[in-house]
Amino acid sequence: MMQEQVSIIAHTVKGNWAPEGDDRWFVDRALGLLYVANGTGPAYGGYHAPFGLDPGLDALREAFSAAAGAAVPSAEDRLRGAVVAAQAVMRRLEAAYQEVLATELARSPGDPLGAAGRAAELVRPSRWLGTDSFCHFAGSVTACSLECGVPGGGGVLAVAQVGDGRAYLLHDGAMRVLVADHTLRTRLARDAGVALDDPSIPEQHRHVVTRLLGLGDAMEPDLVQASLAPGDTLLLCSAGVWNQANGDGLVRRLLQATPDAFGRLLDKCPPPGGRDATAVRVTV
Repeated sequence: MMQEQVSIIAHTVKGNWAPEGDDRWFVDRALGLLYVANGTGPAYGGYHAPFGLDPGLDALREAFSAAAGAAVPSAEDRLRGAVVAAQAVMRRLEAAYQEVLATELARSPGDPLGAAGRAAELVRPSRWLGTDSFCHFAGSVTACSLECGVPGGGGVLAVAQVGDGRAYLLHDGAMRVLVADHTLRTRLARDAGVALDDPSIPEQHRHVVTRLLGLGDAMEPDLVQASLAPGDTLLLCSAGVWNQANGDGLVRRLLQATPDAFGRLLDKCPPPGGRDATAVRVTV
């Protein structure tokens, strides 16, 4: 549970390339659960509504709540179980879609894009009716469990990460990446033993995501646990915040901004390519 004295700010900037934003954020003080998530589409053209992301996130919240009620001792275990539950739901939706798609492709083998569109119509949840889109069942989530003790006494957090989001921590003026993204650029930087923003790593690899929620049968989130001291600030953010030319500078400004300026900073620095950008900040 998060004390009321803990300051939480969340803001989303919706991109201009799709009728519905792909980013999501969630905060539940009673559960001590926060997350930032975004949908990710396949490689072919058109807009891809994240049909599988919302049911997956519903499963994540339900599993985390059930684990908390069952007194699962470790916040990391609760988070891992919640993310695995989201993965299972999204994989089932993808399997159902692929079954319908196979039927449509058999009916019109010369029109794969049309078959994909028709299959999407047949599996489209009601909230997406009337949206000109295909569908996808993959996404990124950066989820955090935060438990605070007495007011002003800091807290303990666990973070689970899958996809291209990030979590940052500001402590005594020093900013560090608490949980990094799953992009090819970050993997290459780590393999080379250099900083994540080292200029020797090719820029074109920064948008290649190597691990996604709902993609593939085997998926494990990165899990990190840390202590928070009074005055520490945590930032969960989607790729639209950190993965741009002024990303590090924007992240630092968001970590240090006044509550009134937080949203305005994101509004003034829209991500490139019409993408969404979402951030949730927690100050203990």
